[in-house]
Amino acid sequence: MQSSNTVYIHLGTMKTATTSIQSTLYAESNNKVLGHANYHYLSSIGSNHSTSFNRLFRVNEINSDTSIKLGLHKEDIKALNNKTIVSIVNEVANIVSRNLIISAETMSFLNKNELMKLKHMFEKILPSSRIMIVLCFRNPIIYRASLLAQWLKKYGKLPFSSKLMNYRELYENITEIFGEENTIVYSFEESLSSSFGPVGCFLEKIGVPQNYIADISIKKSNERTSAVSIDMITYISSILPMVRDDGVLSTGRFHLDHHDIELLPGDSARFSKQEILNYFDEESLDDDIKWFCSRFNIKPDYNSLPAVAEALTYDAHFEKSLKQVYVPISPVLKKLIYSYILERRSVCKSDQASIIVLNNLEKWMIENYCSILNDSVSDVIKKQEAEKLFDEDSAGKILQKIKKDLGAADMFFNISIFLNSYNMYEAGSFFLGKHKHGLLDKNDVKSFKKLKAKFRADDIRLANFFRDFSEYVKSYGLERESLFFIKKAKMYNPRLISLT
Repeated sequence: MQSSNTVYIHLGTMKTATTSIQSTLYAESNNKVLGHANYHYLSSIGSNHSTSFNRLFRVNEINSDTSIKLGLHKEDIKALNNKTIVSIVNEVANIVSRNLIISAETMSFLNKNELMKLKHMFEKILPSSRIMIVLCFRNPIIYRASLLAQWLKKYGKLPFSSKLMNYRELYENITEIFGEENTIVYSFEESLSSSFGPVGCFLEKIGVPQNYIADISIKKSNERTSAVSIDMITYISSILPMVRDDGVLSTGRFHLDHHDIELLPGDSARFSKQEILNYFDEESLDDDIKWFCSRFNIKPDYNSLPAVAEALTYDAHFEKSLKQVYVPISPVLKKLIYSYILERRSVCKSDQASIIVLNNLEKWMIENYCSILNDSVSDVIKKQEAEKLFDEDSAGKILQKIKKDLGAADMFFNISIFLNSYNMYEAGSFFLGKHKHGLLDKNDVKSFKKLKAKFRADDIRLANFFRDFSEYVKSYGLERESLFFIKKAKMYNPRLISLT
């Protein structure tokens, strides 16, 4: 890419179809269409550039929930930042399009000094390029309601101060640093009325011709969140937050451990005015309403919100889904979800249908997991931590053996010991027999080579280890053992994708 071109930096704001824009432009086929129009979407650091750019520019990123959950230290962040910059520089050097697109909606929360760092980096990478900032603003009342749903779903709390939600301050910071002539501003409401929808409207705003936009395959993002999901996650966080107030990951919690709870079905979360004001600064909201109205001639009001907090309901679909989620989830969350069921049942006195569902869930949980539910939360945490230490030690030992370049026959002996440590004696005897007889078929050699290739890296996450080992024993028809290890993998990372 030549330096005398344009860099379009899309800063959101959040809840304005940013995920749909990012996933659409990141798709290889769509990026090719953009290339024909002389545009390129930065793809070497993923579809959403927020996480990478937060690490680059946020002063206190070391104290963010994400860094704490991932156990990142200053050295880790520095290494990741260097890798990000190298990736950007290499990608920019090898594209021929004259216009570069970047999208990172959480950068709309950067302060003035952090925005200056953003500007300086791109001035250094592309010294003669014009930097254009793209901002989309949404009705501030609906924006906060939608943002509240997302943050409670992800964190069980607000990760930022409520006073950071100021449209006027953001706009003034952007225009002061980058110049009003280099700032593109439009409303989300305008994008909804566009014939090309929010994604196409964004592309129109940055100058992509309509004939190319028509060839773009839109990737829609459905981030609908049920009220019961948010309520359950908020309840769990009130007892055992993912990150404590002192900035330490709570013992007993894992990064992403409540991910599957986010997907529970139910009526969409709708917040009343009072619920919104319980979380967000009212003075800042009023200022946003005035600014938004004067800027876009749209007058927000509270008429679309329920007058009071809506009662939660639980149906058979929720019951079935929670049972599926409950099986691989961590013991600590099993205990806390059980407590949630009992707590919510006590306030559902007039809703007989919901009471029946909650009663069914309580009975099922006791029948299948009473050994966990009879313990206190602190005891469950202690046992789970002991299990985690055992898993880490067991996985570490067999990984060391695999990396010593042992032959498949010798490795069968170590696999036998590993399986025996989990009381899988029949499966252990199977591999011990293979070791003693030393008769290897093509499947033995092929499966072991595949396993070694996966475990070659220095840092193998526990979830990935159990997922890959599950696939390995499954190749020998050991379905029960495979299911056991894939459940462990899902416990340590619910978002992990099975390879079969």
